[in-house]
Amino acid sequence: TTGPEIVEQFSDKPLDYFFTGYGTGGTLNGVAKVLRKESPHTKIVVCEPDNAPLLYSGLKTEYKEDGSFKEPHPIWRPHLL
Repeated sequence: TTGPEIVEQFSDKPLDYFFTGYGTGGTLNGVAKVLRKESPHTKIVVCEPDNAPLLYSGLKTEYKEDGSFKEPHPIWRPHLL
């Protein structure tokens, strides 16, 4: 629901950039799908903590046939400060 809400709030003005943090990827994936369709000019910027560089690591997460994770990402360290 976040993606459509953002598009609605910017219906009368351009949305140049969308910044988001990266954790499990849910917000990024959901919002990005909507923005690519409804606001293709919007640049999407992703930030991730330096102690859990899931994207920066370049390591792919493996998935089961049903779309669930086979195992957690090898770099994932929840709640590590």
